[in-house]
Amino acid sequence: AILIGRCLKKNMPFFAKFGAGLEKHILHEFSDQMSAKSEVVPVGIILKGEQKNEDMVEILEDLQKYVPTVSTTESVDVPGESTPMQVHVDKFYHLEIGGDQMTASRTRSSQRIRSNSLRGKDRLEGMVPVVEDWHSKVCLLGVIWKRLFKCSSGMDAGTLFQLQKLINRR
Repeated sequence: AILIGRCLKKNMPFFAKFGAGLEKHILHEFSDQMSAKSEVVPVGIILKGEQKNEDMVEILEDLQKYVPTVSTTESVDVPGESTPMQVHVDKFYHLEIGGDQMTASRTRSSQRIRSNSLRGKDRLEGMVPVVEDWHSKVCLLGVIWKRLFKCSSGMDAGTLFQLQKLINRR
C-alpha cells in the first residue's frame, strides 16, 4: 500500500495532498545492511567461450577467486597411521552464475570434471549455476503478441492494436 501511495502521489497531482503520512522508507530486519554502501568488483573480460568445457573450467577457475571463502585446517586420525592427516575445509558464501540453460549445464559439467580435487575451491564449489531463461521469456512474449494482436481490433478499446494506434507506434 505504501508503494502504491508513493506512485499515486508522484504521478497524479490529485493524490499529492493525501501523501503527507506516507513513510519514506519501509523498515525491515535488514534495513541496516541494505543501507550500507555496496562493494562492486569488476571481474574483467575473460577471453574464453562457454561452448567448450575446457574454456568453461578456466572461466570458473578465474571467477572462483571472487567467491568469499573461509578456509580452515583440521586434523583427522587415519586408521593405521601414527600421525594425524591435515585436511583443508573450505566454507563458501555461494555466488550465483546466471545464464541460459546451456551455460548452466556447462557450469555443472565443469564442476563435475573437477569433482575429484581435494579442496572445495579446486572443485569449483563456490558457484551455483542459475538458469535465467531470457530466451523463454522472449518466446512467451512472442506467443502472447501473436494471440492478442489483431489488426481488425483498432476500434476496440484496450486492445494491443488500438493502443498501438493511440500512441502512433508503427
